[in-house]
Amino acid sequence: MDSIETKGEVLARKGPPECRTHYIHIEVIESAFWRNHILFRDYLLAHPESVKQYEFLKKDISEKYKDERKKYTAAKNEFIQDILNKAQYKFVLTIIQQIYHLFFLFVDNECLDFDIYPVFYAFFQIFLRFYQCHNMWQNQL
Repeated sequence: MDSIETKGEVLARKGPPECRTHYIHIEVIESAFWRNHILFRDYLLAHPESVKQYEFLKKDISEKYKDERKKYTAAKNEFIQDILNKAQYKFVLTIIQQIYHLFFLFVDNECLDFDIYPVFYAFFQIFLRFYQCHNMWQNQL
């Protein structure tokens, strides 16, 4: 159970190491591991060109590392991390856009009696700094 506490996942495998036939991933909902899988899936669903690239990569490395599962998995890491970075950026951008629209909804309905632009700009700067720090932290893992 150490894996579930540290990684947020338990991995069950069938077959000897040199010839695995099945993999079952059991993940803790809302864990970082789970969120990355959801981000990866959602990004691929929204970007068919990335699906084609991933398909080509997997076919290529499955031939290249036919009998070397660890090398096959490692060869996918750069692509997966690139997609996760794009997905995280898009996720943060979407949140910023939603908050931006929410602010202007208040302004349009005259719910606020002060100039919202400095508030939004300050919020955006704080959020941008948070996102930059988050990316630096992710890259150190």
